[in-house]
Amino acid sequence: MTRDQARQILLLYRPWSEEPPDAELRTALELTRHDAELNAWFAEHCALQAAIRESLRATPAPEAFREQIVAECRARLRLRRRRRWLATAATLLVLGVGVEAYLLFAPRWEREEISLVTFQQRMGREALRLYRMDLETDDLTQIHDYLAARQSPANYVLSPALANTKATGCLATQWQGRPVSMICFHSGQPLPPGQTSDLYLFIIAQNALPDPPPDATPTLAQVNRLTVARWSAGGNVYLLATERGEVELRKRL
Repeated sequence: MTRDQARQILLLYRPWSEEPPDAELRTALELTRHDAELNAWFAEHCALQAAIRESLRATPAPEAFREQIVAECRARLRLRRRRRWLATAATLLVLGVGVEAYLLFAPRWEREEISLVTFQQRMGREALRLYRMDLETDDLTQIHDYLAARQSPANYVLSPALANTKATGCLATQWQGRPVSMICFHSGQPLPPGQTSDLYLFIIAQNALPDPPPDATPTLAQVNRLTVARWSAGGNVYLLATERGEVELRKRL
């Protein structure tokens, strides 16, 4: 280590420091014991640092300065608390939005009797309040493949009349934890603004209901504003619903 290098290191030395010197500082201190010029410079440096320290300690801090420091500390503390409060509030808001979204969009399996009547009532409500479809298309092959890919009933058979009716899309949904396929059609009659479908076919596995329709002969029922046809075939229960009335419904069976 050269004399100049030692001086650069010793500039940071404070005689009153209780921190043990590192390897470089120990080497520089050792060099002062063997270099008279460096030793004299080091003695002056230590004396100057001690004088500056004593001068600073003898000078009282202005009262206003002390109050300013205290005020700034309190302001920083308040700011930290406010940031923590805002972070907590933001986290709670995100959680609240997530819960609300789940309650709005997650499948709702209300506790209700598992029966053909409750199934057709629930599906009737689904048809009347339909605001979206998972897939919008008039291609029945795409609809079939989409439902099959989502483990929704896809082994259905459409009547010739229904197969020749324009499809508008489908929805893979559930009822009481049981998968249900919903296929939407348009009869060709004028529709209200914003509405694309007026015929709704629901398919559920026959063993999902304790009282499915006995055979493939459709029976009709009225569910609110909907006329509904129910039948069983090929291991499925079919539910075809429309607001167009019985005459329009029978055309599709």
